Amino acid sequence: IRVIAVSLQPSTPSIPHQTTTMINNKEGTPAAEEADQVLTAEETLALGDSYYVDESFAEALDAYAVAIAMCSNSNNNKNSSSNKNSDKNKNNNNKQSTLLFRSLSHKAAALVQLERYQESVTDCNAALGHGRKAVLRPGESQACLHVLGMALFQLQRYTIAQASFSQAAQLATLNGRDATKHEQCVTQCCCAEEQQQQQQQ
Repeated sequence: IRVIAVSLQPSTPSIPHQTTTMINNKEGTPAAEEADQVLTAEETLALGDSYYVDESFAEALDAYAVAIAMCSNSNNNKNSSSNKNSDKNKNNNNKQSTLLFRSLSHKAAALVQLERYQESVTDCNAALGHGRKAVLRPGESQACLHVLGMALFQLQRYTIAQASFSQAAQLATLNGRDATKHEQCVTQCCCAEEQQQQQQQ
């Protein structure tokens, strides 16, 4: 399986402007210099996606890591304060889970590009855990499972990689999307596993 840049879908506005964490913008200007350059977690995720599209994977990785930290801090703050409106609290938690899923899954894709496969597996699994509470677009879980399969394949863990690609193919079919690339990866996993077994004999 050749490692290629995974297409990332843009994030939808959902997280309120509530953070003071700052990172450098794309031109290298410290974001702390101007108030209007202070980024929310969602904007930091979008910045990471912009870096990713430009194939600046190390910079994308940094942005995703900041977005994850910001969102985690926000969750901790909410958990430590009482919220009488349970419906509103649940909605906010769903939004945070959605942002965490996207930040983690996009970070995992960047890690694959940087050949840091075990870290990518860890982030994919974490993303899929948050995906249970997240409100996702069709194809987002599918893309994360495909990234997980790519990372596992590079680690020569072909059986688990095949299972990830198979799940991605099933989701693609359920969502009325093309499952061809996932199915092709399943076949490649089978071939690689057979070769591995032959070499061990």
